[in-house]
Amino acid sequence: MITVGVPRALPYYDCLKWIDFYRRLGANVVVSPDTTKTIVDIGVSLSVDDACLPVKVYLGHAAILASDCDYLFVPRIVSIEKGAYMCPKFLGLPDMVKAAIGDRVRIVEPVIDLSKSRRAMLRAVIDASAPVTGNPAKALSAWRACSEPEPRPDLGRISGGSGFKVRVGVLGHPYVINDKSIGMGILDKLETMGAKPVVAESVRRTGRPVPAELRIGRPIFWTHESRLYEAGILMAATRSVDGIIIVQAFGCGPGSMIFDLFVRRCRREYQVPILVLTVDEHTGEAGIVTRLEAFVDMLLRTARCCG
Repeated sequence: MITVGVPRALPYYDCLKWIDFYRRLGANVVVSPDTTKTIVDIGVSLSVDDACLPVKVYLGHAAILASDCDYLFVPRIVSIEKGAYMCPKFLGLPDMVKAAIGDRVRIVEPVIDLSKSRRAMLRAVIDASAPVTGNPAKALSAWRACSEPEPRPDLGRISGGSGFKVRVGVLGHPYVINDKSIGMGILDKLETMGAKPVVAESVRRTGRPVPAELRIGRPIFWTHESRLYEAGILMAATRSVDGIIIVQAFGCGPGSMIFDLFVRRCRREYQVPILVLTVDEHTGEAGIVTRLEAFVDMLLRTARCCG
């Protein structure tokens, strides 16, 4: 039986359907474990200095999977929707993995580019299936049988229960927020402090469109950043949260640009409190906790004064 490895980082959160696809084809799928300091250290040692933290983490995951699988699934994701594109690092991910781990494992690298037509996905499916089956019809049948997976609990999280006196919007890429090593478990920490975290995916799942007057002047070029910006603007404009926390990885070019535009607009038009947390491989948990506690305490004090 062919074993396909899937690194639990970067495109993992956009590629959950592929795991079901390979299993339907009869392959054994191995997903790397949750990120640890060892994985981060391995990734840092394999990466160039100016790579962002998620790329370094991805290389660490790829390296530890290399000896446990026949093929490593590393898609070249150009676009997942018409008229928008992914971060350039998603496009170059297969090349970076090859440069980092060399010939230690064979790589499956289908090109996913839906910027012009969704039919491009059919070619990607056939290419991805090649190590497991040489039958394109079987591959397409397996793909059609796959259902879109439900978002992970943290991806669509609007915390339940009572006792929360403030609501805090948390904006960050899914591969940052949902990786408890990179994102420091910020959602759980906020709940412990008495704040109800609301993530971008939960806002998007409501299906509420962003009014034209709230959109940025020109379309945002990158898919993830566009989704985060629109969700954040809805949070701020509708006053559905008491404050917003931005969690960004050091070295993320698209994120730093869009988050800066977002912060400037929110402070100018909505006066919503914002905390920006930038994380890299040297970030300590204690410093993050201190800043979170100070921010939540400020929101709680404001809520008591206004209540």
